[in-house]
Parts: sequence; structure tokens; C-alpha cells
Amino acid sequence: MIYFGYYLVERGLITTAQVIEALDMQRRSQRPVGEVARSLGLMSDEQVLTVLDRQGQETPRKPFGQLAIELGFVTQEQLITIIENQAAHRRPLGEVLVEMGAIDHATMERELQTFLNHSY
Repeated sequence: MIYFGYYLVERGLITTAQVIEALDMQRRSQRPVGEVARSLGLMSDEQVLTVLDRQGQETPRKPFGQLAIELGFVTQEQLITIIENQAAHRRPLGEVLVEMGAIDHATMERELQTFLNHSY
């Protein structure tokens, strides 16, 4: 399997540096795990703050979800639901690339259709 960003680089439409920058922007724009857990009704504000406080005390810093499980606030299954929800609401890479000016919208749409219609 080949990823869309890699496909665009291979086609000479964007650079590897642009893909890395776009992936970083995509990651930074995603909702934090605690916020998603709250919106799904799986954690209270107080529980989220407790995990964040504990996270600040940990060295090395443990992931939010791992601490939430250790503290008994969510189960492994609930964390999977939270992460799936977080991923489902992630901004598409093509959208980020267009926003940062790495590729124009028409080219991105055309290449995305080509990419999706072939098995890479």
C-alpha cells in the first residue's frame, strides 16, 4: 500500500518536506484525546484534568490514553473508540496541502481520484 502523500511526491507534484510539514499540521490540528473523550461522554472534565495533571508529573511523559486507563477512567475498548473518533475527524492530507499552497485544489482533486482508482 502506498500513501497519498508519497504518491504525490513520486509524481513530482510536491516535495518530501511539504508532506512532512502537512502531516505535522494535520497532527497539530487534531482534537486532543481528552477533548474527544469528553465529547463522547466517556470522561468528565475533572477526570481529564486529573490525567493532564498526572501527565505533567510523569517522566518520561506517558500518553494521555494510557494514563486514563491506568487511573480507571476508561477501558481499553473505550480508548480505541476515542482514537477511532479522533482519526475519523482528522483533516485530509490533500486539504492541508492545498491550504499551505503546496498544490492547487484542482490538481489535488484530480490526483486523488487517480490515486483512489488504482491499487497502489
